Amino acid sequence: MRLRTILILAALLTSLSLLIVSQAVSQEPADEPAGEEKDEADSFTYRHNVMIVLDTSGSMGEMLEERVNGKKIQRSKLQVAKEAAHELFAELRSDFHVGLIIFDDMVPKLESSPAPLTDAHRQLLISRIDAAKSVGHTPIAASMKMAAEELERYRLKNRHKDSEGRIIIQLGTIIALTDGLETCNGDINATARDIDSMIFWSYMIGFRLTAAQAQEYRGIGEYVDAGDAASLRNAFKTIRLELERPRSGFKERED
Repeated sequence: MRLRTILILAALLTSLSLLIVSQAVSQEPADEPAGEEKDEADSFTYRHNVMIVLDTSGSMGEMLEERVNGKKIQRSKLQVAKEAAHELFAELRSDFHVGLIIFDDMVPKLESSPAPLTDAHRQLLISRIDAAKSVGHTPIAASMKMAAEELERYRLKNRHKDSEGRIIIQLGTIIALTDGLETCNGDINATARDIDSMIFWSYMIGFRLTAAQAQEYRGIGEYVDAGDAASLRNAFKTIRLELERPRSGFKERED
């Protein structure tokens, strides 16, 4: 009798232990199915919207003398800038969205809003630059403002997800090239403050500026100095490589 009681108690204890274990297992979170674990970083992707601002004022017609393959050649500053821009457009990745502004005497002229950098759009940008003439004044402040407004308009118009469902973080950047200071009563420093919330970053390339002129642009985005054709091409290359660097940690604005 005593043995039977012991066996019954042993069986009850075993059953109770199994019940406790099964309940503990059922409360554990289920494993994620293979391939469905999602990193927060995988839900975002980045896109560069870029506005090029090219100084086509009268002073860009100044001739430069350079030695190429042992021979002296002369080209205008505008021609040197055009050739450097050709190289930039050829090397920018096709996932960039690029637009163009030039100077039209005392006001900026929008040659192209941002658009995907397809082969056709590259050719359009190059043709618009090639047609530019060096004439008029330097409305650099108004041109920077127009560029920022175009980037903001394009950002708001194209807020969507990519084909993989990732949110597109749009990084609006201005790349401006000038060979002088504002001559149309604009205030470049006030403009820089006004457009700060509209863009991700800006670059100001000073082409053959004096030290005093360059000082006027320091603190407005990132200032890059270029004194000749080679350094101008290198300035564009440096900026391009900086833009192509992988990004992280930026979130799209909600407005």
